[in-house]
Formats: sequence, structure tokens, C-alpha cells
Amino acid sequence: MTIPHCHSFQLPDLLAIVGSLELRTNPHCRFVTDGYENWISKEPDMLTVNELIYLRSTKLGLLAALCFPTCDVPQLRILTDFIVTMFYSGMRECAPGYSSELSNLKKEEPRGQSSTEESQEQESAVDVLKNQELFKHLFDDHFIHLISKASPSWNFRLSQSVQSFQAARNRFMLNQSKSEIPTLEDYIEMRRELHGITMSFVVAELLEVFQVPELQGAGAETLESLKRCAFDIIAWSMDVVSYRLDQSRGVTQNLVAILMLHKNLSVQGAMNLCGNMVKDSFISFSSFERALLALFDPDGSLKFPVFSWMWKSIMPDASSVEEAETMLKIVKRYIQALKDYIIGIINWVYETELFFGKRGGEIRAFGWVFADQSP
Repeated sequence: MTIPHCHSFQLPDLLAIVGSLELRTNPHCRFVTDGYENWISKEPDMLTVNELIYLRSTKLGLLAALCFPTCDVPQLRILTDFIVTMFYSGMRECAPGYSSELSNLKKEEPRGQSSTEESQEQESAVDVLKNQELFKHLFDDHFIHLISKASPSWNFRLSQSVQSFQAARNRFMLNQSKSEIPTLEDYIEMRRELHGITMSFVVAELLEVFQVPELQGAGAETLESLKRCAFDIIAWSMDVVSYRLDQSRGVTQNLVAILMLHKNLSVQGAMNLCGNMVKDSFISFSSFERALLALFDPDGSLKFPVFSWMWKSIMPDASSVEEAETMLKIVKRYIQALKDYIIGIINWVYETELFFGKRGGEIRAFGWVFADQSP
């Protein structure tokens, strides 16, 4: 499926959809960007000469600074290095004829099959990453020390995120090799994990950018729904802006292309539907946020012990209003981290030269993309 010659289409106004979110920028952006660019250029056998050419124009340091605006320098540097590694790993696997490093590492089957589960149990998530050609460069003494002190719950989340990432990448590569187009439902599940959004968030947790609230019952379910909406907003927005780039590289697994195929839509029709999907997911995100906060403090109930059953239902171990208030602060910080991630990425796509070349500002304003203009 290719775009007709000279065909044009208008992107949905992604920035307007999430316009209620506040964009913040980390003040250490330039310092950290200079640091990672210097590190990568000197790291033996990490990036090829061709990959180094577009290192600066992708502005991945800005991406990290927008998504994690409150980090100090060491935190931001680790997150930036991780995002850069994730980006180049994905770009390599999308390249025509590339053999997946994940598939080469071990012949992994789709999730749910016993052989895969047994293999993943035998090898820790950290070991899996260490054995990959790009991720192995991340594990310096400081990063390893941080991981060694992590809680069992964090290690469990890391393991889950790595397994989901592996399964999504391997399914993507298998579909590409067989020229298969997944169903819309299967693609949405795969896309959520495909570029390691969950893994990046787990690393941010390790660095204490936020805490994952330990909730139960309705609170845990609402929190999971909130996170799922956030990651869908990011994934679908990225597919919208990367559609032309994907088509030029022969990548047919893109939400726009899949909607065109399964719903018999034009490029513009699929773009419009993608925009509506992002909008609906953002509305759901906001609804889940309100519901989650209301579970803790409906009408100021934290001030009245008689209503303590409300927060005890989602925090059985809480023994006081003070503990419930502390958890509420943790929840709010977690929600803000998700918001920073959403608004940061959606602003970055117009700043990087990856998708639109130097026309990002024009496309941000008017939305029109022309297929015969290369990034």
C-alpha cells in the first residue's frame, strides 16, 4: 500500500486535542544533549556512520527533556540514553532486509506459548537487554548499581515490560517478513508496546521520577485504564505523524494504513478516524483521572474519618488519613508523569526532522503533508 504520487493529506490537530495539558521543558536539555551525543560518537561499534549523520536532527535529547521536565542531570541523562537506544533499535528493525536482534537472540514464539515463557523465566529481563546489540551499551556501573537496589515489584514490572516489548517486536518483524497485516484489535495491542513506551516508563520509575501507586480493587483497575489510554494516545499520534515515513520505508504496519485496509478508507478518511480515536482516548484518560482522584477524596472525604471506608477499599493497608493523603500525592505525581509524556511526545514530533524535515513548524500550523516531499 503506497501513497499516490503528489497525494496530500491533512493531519488531525493533535496539539489541540491535548491542549489542556501543560508543556514543560527540562532546563538541563542542552547539557544532557551534548553529553549523550559525545558519548555515542565515541562509543565503539554502537552506531554506524549513516546513523550518526541524523543523530542531532532527530532531537532525541529534546524529546527526553519534554517528557521528563523535572529530572535532574543524572536522571535525564540515563533516560535520554535509553530513549536514544530505543529509537535506533526500532529504526534498524524497520529497515528493509534487517534481521531482528530479538529474533536472533532466541527464536521466540508469540506470547502465551509455554516454550517462550520457560525461556523468559530462565533469563532475567536485565540479561535479555544486556545481550542485545544496542541496549548492552546502557549498562554502566551506575545503572547496574541502581538496578541492584530495585524492589521486587519494580523487577516484576521490568520483566513484564521487556517481555511485552519482545513479543511486540517479534510479531512486527514476523508480519513484515510475511507481508501480513494484523487485525485492528491485534495491532492496537501490539503497537502499545512496540516502541518500548512501557519500558521507558519503568526506567523512569527506577530513577524515582515518580512512584507507581500500589492500589487494589477499583483503584488498580482505574489506574491501569488511565495508563493504557495514555500509551494509546502516544502510539496512535506517532502513527499519524510517521505515516509518510513508514510508507517510504515499506512499513505497512501503521494505524493509518491498517484503517485504510480494514475499513476501506482513503488516506484522509483514515487520518480523520485516527484523530477521532486519539480524541476519544484523551477524553477517556481525563475521565479516568477524575474517577481515580474521586476514589481517594470524594467531596473532601479524607478530612472526615467516617468516610475512611472509601480509601480503605483501594488501600487496605492504610491505617490513617495521613497515609491516604500520602498515596493521593503519589497518584497525582504519577498522573502528571503520564501527562508530561503525552504532551512532550506530541510536541516533539513537530520539532524533530525525522517526520517532516524542516517543515515541522509549517505542518504544526496547517497540518498539510505532501507525499512527494521527503523529510
